[in-house]
Amino acid sequence: MPRDLSTPIAAALHLVSQDQAFLLFAEISRPSGEPYRLVRASRHVVAGGETWQACRFEFEPAEETADGDLSAFKIGVPNISRILFDAVESGNVLGQTVTIFLGHESDLADLTTLVSGEIELATVREKAGVLTCGEVGKSMRVPARIIDRATFPQVVSGRGGQI
Repeated sequence: MPRDLSTPIAAALHLVSQDQAFLLFAEISRPSGEPYRLVRASRHVVAGGETWQACRFEFEPAEETADGDLSAFKIGVPNISRILFDAVESGNVLGQTVTIFLGHESDLADLTTLVSGEIELATVREKAGVLTCGEVGKSMRVPARIIDRATFPQVVSGRGGQI
């Protein structure tokens, strides 16, 4: 017996079955002038009324910590057009906003915002630069041999030392 699909599911199936792709967009603000607009594609794309420059950037989404907080997200930009490198060299990159969007090639009029955050750390190497955006997560290291109730009060006694 055939099933009737809801409109959102039918629309999603239609998008997946097309020969067009979802594109990832990155917008990096600048203190003066237009922001840098990058699209992870092999050609420039016009979306949302703006022209986005083709760039094979890498996006590493924020991970959720054990406390439920989100760590920072990262974007890696290759050193092809020196976009990121010029900004870092001029000292105008920290504190700027990076916004990551998602859009489908069949409808690029309205892009969906995935995440947005301020640049907290910029690392530049000869091949690529990495921007760490949002609140940089704190890392903690637990000493291997000092796990007792005095050091870690959250250890529950009588339960095999479970935290």
